[in-house]
Amino acid sequence: MSTLSKGILQTAQIGLLLAMAIGTASAQETAKPADSFVDSVGVNIKLRYLNTPYANFSMVEQMLQQAGIRHIRDGISPTLSGGTQQISEFNELAAAGIHSDLIFDTNSYTGSNPAQGVLNTIALVPGVMDYAEGPNEPDGDDFTFNGDSTWYRSTVDYQNMLWAAIKLNGSPYTSLPVIAPSMGNPLDSDDVEGMQYVSNYANTHSYQGARNPETTIVNLGMNNFYIPYALVETTALPIVATETGNWVGTQTDPTLWMPPITANSQGKYALRTFAENFNLGIVRTYMHELIDEQNDPNVAEENFGIIYNNWTPKPAYTGLKNINQVLADPNYSFTPGALKYTLGGSTANIDHMLLQKHDGSFYLVLWQAVESYNFTTLTDISVPTVPITVTFQSSMCQVDQTDPMTSPDPFATAGNVSSLTVNVADKPLILHIMPTAYLPDLVVTQTSYTGNAGSGGPLTFTATVENIGDAPTAVGVETGVGFYLENSNGALASGPLSWGEITNNAQLAPGASYNLTADFSATLAPGTYTIVAWADDVDRMAELNKNNNQLGQTIVVN
Repeated sequence: MSTLSKGILQTAQIGLLLAMAIGTASAQETAKPADSFVDSVGVNIKLRYLNTPYANFSMVEQMLQQAGIRHIRDGISPTLSGGTQQISEFNELAAAGIHSDLIFDTNSYTGSNPAQGVLNTIALVPGVMDYAEGPNEPDGDDFTFNGDSTWYRSTVDYQNMLWAAIKLNGSPYTSLPVIAPSMGNPLDSDDVEGMQYVSNYANTHSYQGARNPETTIVNLGMNNFYIPYALVETTALPIVATETGNWVGTQTDPTLWMPPITANSQGKYALRTFAENFNLGIVRTYMHELIDEQNDPNVAEENFGIIYNNWTPKPAYTGLKNINQVLADPNYSFTPGALKYTLGGSTANIDHMLLQKHDGSFYLVLWQAVESYNFTTLTDISVPTVPITVTFQSSMCQVDQTDPMTSPDPFATAGNVSSLTVNVADKPLILHIMPTAYLPDLVVTQTSYTGNAGSGGPLTFTATVENIGDAPTAVGVETGVGFYLENSNGALASGPLSWGEITNNAQLAPGASYNLTADFSATLAPGTYTIVAWADDVDRMAELNKNNNQLGQTIVVN
């Protein structure tokens, strides 16, 4: 057996063990940060394709933002048609928090000093890039560079140039990660071995030909094909899946290598692909692509979008938008904990992903790793749900169930849960598991007043109320503050002062605050008084802590 074959076999065996671990829940499992899943999600766009919907940049930006997508992949070619506009658009996306894996197109980086062309381009997009990427599928495009007509020699020479430009010779961009070239056919990877010396990340285009993302079919599976061959090219580098996906169309030829798929199955497979790749350690997965390029349902290349050509979302877009909304937890650094639980029932085809947010709550995502689409009849498969019992070692305060293909909001809630049976379909089911009370917590952080009480007022009192809990206040429940006079013995008066309680009906999110004001017109005798602002003084809502709702303000009446 050759060294190459041994490497592929060993990697496939490791991948198989990973897959077995993914499908089997143990008594205790350490979670991953929920936001790291959201951050692993990307999508391909084509801003230079000005004869497609990508010409409507405002809609591209809007749809990316609405879906919570933070990462895109595109080619960058400032010297080609539309290139100058493209540079401006990349910068605008970065300002909106959407960063780019940029493919350096050879048409812009040729001539006597292509490395300088690379540096000049990077200087046009400061702060934009997640990665710089080498040639896109050079094995299928008769790739040439520096006059060499052999694609693999040209690819090696070009990647060496790209690496040297970014990492060597005093470059100011040495911290910018470089991704290896992608292969259109992974079997060609052995022609460009050694890319680990001029790359920070391996690359794969993991199209599964209308099969389910978890497939183990030869030449289609992640563990037995795409991951091993990506590592043939780069040995042991972490992997970025820069393209994957399915096209939705009406082509009726089932002999195509990649037959069309229904929008419904595309949606299920898209969410499962992101989850499966995340579990396998793929650093980031870029779905191909954001929007259908044209409106011909018979042409595969024009219909990979997760949005139709007329900007109508497909189920894949809706599901991705919802799952990102549910799991997003940005700007927190913490070490996730472990959840002690088991899965019971027919778990053979059940995969899962365990995540945690900074508030301590867990998100257990379950799905059936089965075919959702019959690629012979080109129709959806009606997959019955499987009842799975989730048993916790200790009782959970609350468990919510959410179907992100339908809505970001829970469709079922249970309290004081030690065991729960859920129906798992061939699409992700999210269990939001709250080990402790998941409640708001109102505190008064500041008080102030204006006016002169001794002259009979009017006085205006202001209290700043902040929710320091881990849940928003309930919709429609008034958040009130009563202003009380503190007696000489330190006790509060039996009722609020005559200006009474003030209310605000707006829902108050965790970490948010607002100011509540009230007026009082009365004459107080000269002296020193303490006025206490008491949040939720009439106990309208449950809170994590009811002992931190008061703050005093001293006023002096002359």
